[in-house]
Amino acid sequence: MRITRALVDNTLLKSLSKSNDLRAKYFKEISTGKRINIASDDPLGSARLINLNKTLLQMERYQKNIDDSKTWVQLTEGALDSMNEIMQRAISEAMSGSNDTLGEDARENMAAQIQEFLSSMVEQANTKNGSRYLFGGTVIDSPPFTITNKVENESFTSSLDKAVQLGQTDISTDAITVTSSDGSVTFTEGTDYEIDRKRGTITVLSSGSMSDSTDYSISYKTNDASVVSVNDKGTDGKIVREIAKDQLLQVNISGSQAFTSEINVFQSLVDLKNALMRNDGNEIRNTTEKLRQSDDQIVRYLGKAGLKYNHLTDTEQALTSYSLQIKSMKSSIEDADFAEASVNLEIQDNAYNAALKAGAKILQLNLLDFLG
Repeated sequence: MRITRALVDNTLLKSLSKSNDLRAKYFKEISTGKRINIASDDPLGSARLINLNKTLLQMERYQKNIDDSKTWVQLTEGALDSMNEIMQRAISEAMSGSNDTLGEDARENMAAQIQEFLSSMVEQANTKNGSRYLFGGTVIDSPPFTITNKVENESFTSSLDKAVQLGQTDISTDAITVTSSDGSVTFTEGTDYEIDRKRGTITVLSSGSMSDSTDYSISYKTNDASVVSVNDKGTDGKIVREIAKDQLLQVNISGSQAFTSEINVFQSLVDLKNALMRNDGNEIRNTTEKLRQSDDQIVRYLGKAGLKYNHLTDTEQALTSYSLQIKSMKSSIEDADFAEASVNLEIQDNAYNAALKAGAKILQLNLLDFLG
């Protein structure tokens, strides 16, 4: 077989090129710490790495959702805990106020304290997480609860010359409007009825033009904001987060469910305030049980928030453990063995240098060397 000079040269260059490529490969492994730097380094391993990286990205999204959810639930727990404390104080006030040795002035002072409790309760119920209301469901442009001093078209049934209790006490000196139930007739204070503004009662006068045992409508203002209403857009919208594969968690608690659906916690405070303003010991004692039921309701939802937080913590721990397993698998595939890479680099350096020396001798040969 005839070996040409060109064949010798090409063989030498291929050998040098291959050795140089391997030197570059092992040097890159050492400098990057990675065995796989491009797909061609290990096509099968690269495919597995792509899948593992996708899984890690999912884990990161789940972790972000868990972090967001834990913040939401923690704020919810904080608001409910504050409301529980307020209700406990209100129960204590009710028990003290039920003592019939207290005078009217003392009970009125207690009523002022209950008014402060009511305002604080509504404030907590309107707590935000960033721009979103914790208890407002999916409605973000208005608070779940509104407190005002306006009473619009409250219905009452007349009893001639007998005081009938209204829904509020401590009525302001602003004008009061009393009409027939259909609003077609307006009646006059002092002629058709009398109002006890402090105690919140109306007495229909037999000498006037109003009838007995008849439904009428009244609109008025109170001195302090004590009329609480639920957002008519609702508070029941669900805020859901995906915290693991095929695992969704509703992170919010509906305000109407927690505060008004079973026991109206706000109304229980209003009832206590009214009982104190009316200096009615029996009514004060009756409201105490409503207050306890209101507090039990708040505590029940506080417990639900706690369960959500525990579930998030457990899921986070499982997610962290799984992420570590994925990272370990990824490391076993792509990380370089520094000792092995260093030995291989040294071997290729020696092979490259030996090839260079051999090539230098071959390239110095001329035609006479081949002819012998």
